[in-house]
Amino acid sequence: MSPPLSQRLLLSRLVGAEVDFVLVGGLAVAAHGFVRATEDVDLVYSTQAASCERFSSALAELGAEVTFADTPEPGAGITAEWLAAGGHFRFSTEAGPLDALSAIHGLRYEELASRAVGSSLGDLDLLICSYEDLIAMKTAGGRDRDEIDLAELRRINDPGR
Repeated sequence: MSPPLSQRLLLSRLVGAEVDFVLVGGLAVAAHGFVRATEDVDLVYSTQAASCERFSSALAELGAEVTFADTPEPGAGITAEWLAAGGHFRFSTEAGPLDALSAIHGLRYEELASRAVGSSLGDLDLLICSYEDLIAMKTAGGRDRDEIDLAELRRINDPGR
């Protein structure tokens, strides 16, 4: 997995801020063998207060602006409390788009992290969702992109299937 420099910068800032997260989406697909273009970084983050404090600080340093939220954005901007309440958020940042979820298809950070695969990207230590969790997410997603990802992931990782 070798994301574009902007995505690497975004990941570097989040790791440097010690935000607790697991990569999902296109970067996780690439980490499990099917390298394809992806426009954003998709992650599931911990809603623990301390991690959300670090996450909101990192977002501020990245000049993040909310482009989508399934809960109303507080008047004070992106706060740790708002993130800790959970939801699905999309941010534009100086390092590119970020899609942050407190859970995906019922899977929360703690569950994903307990089964995640550790991966290094240069000096960055990342958690990537497990292959099994990725397959479950893609199956539940049902989009055309998910179907393509499923077929390719299975071709690469389950050749006897």
